[in-house]
Amino acid sequence: MNITFELQQLDDLMIEHTRPPVTTMLGNKLHPLGEQMEKYIAAKEQDANDAAEIKSVFLKLKQEKPAVDAQLEKIKKEDTRFVDGLLSERGTNAGGKRLPVCPVCNIPVQIHKRMVNVMCSDSLCKWASDFPPENGRRILSRL
Repeated sequence: MNITFELQQLDDLMIEHTRPPVTTMLGNKLHPLGEQMEKYIAAKEQDANDAAEIKSVFLKLKQEKPAVDAQLEKIKKEDTRFVDGLLSERGTNAGGKRLPVCPVCNIPVQIHKRMVNVMCSDSLCKWASDFPPENGRRILSRL
C-alpha cells in the first residue's frame, strides 16, 4: 500500500465529489499530510543510506583492528619510547610501569603541581624542561 498514492486518490475524489468551499477546506487538511509523508519517506531513505555508510565504515575498521592491535602490542613491549617529546622507560622500580626519565641522566623526572616545569629528580643533574606541568601530567596519563 503506497500512502502517497492513496492520498493522491483521496485528493482526486475530494475534488470530484465536493464543492467549494468544502473542497478547499478538505484540501487544506489533506495537503499537509502529503507533505509530511514525503518528508518522512525522504528521512527514512536518508536513514537507510546512513546505516549502509555506517556499516561499511564498521566493516573497514573491523578489518583494520587486528593490525592496530598488533601494533599496540609491539609498542607495549618496547622498553624505551618517546611520549610527547619526553623519553620514557619501563622501570623495574616502578613495578614495570613506564616512567618519564631525564634525557641527560636517565633518572625519573619530577612533575609537581606548583612548579613551572618538569625537572630531573637528581639534584646534581639540574635538567629542567621548558613545557608546563600540565603537559607533564598529560604525559604521565598516557604512559
